[in-house]
Amino acid sequence: MTSKRENLLDWVKQYTGNDGLTDSGGISIILDRLEKHEESDPTIAQKSVSRYSVTYKKGLPTDILDMLKAYKRVRFF
Repeated sequence: MTSKRENLLDWVKQYTGNDGLTDSGGISIILDRLEKHEESDPTIAQKSVSRYSVTYKKGLPTDILDMLKAYKRVRFF
């Protein structure tokens, strides 16, 4: 069974399009903030355990989104 942190890391990889990310450095800080946000955020609209899905009513805080921007892969079409 995968841990909550591993599921968050999978989400970060999917969001950024960067499969090479690991739980170290800046990503570790982002994962810490995501865990803290999930525990304290009353705006969570839906949670599920299988394949870990969380839906927020207001979205993620901008500080977390700003940190994730540095890890997004540039896509050329």
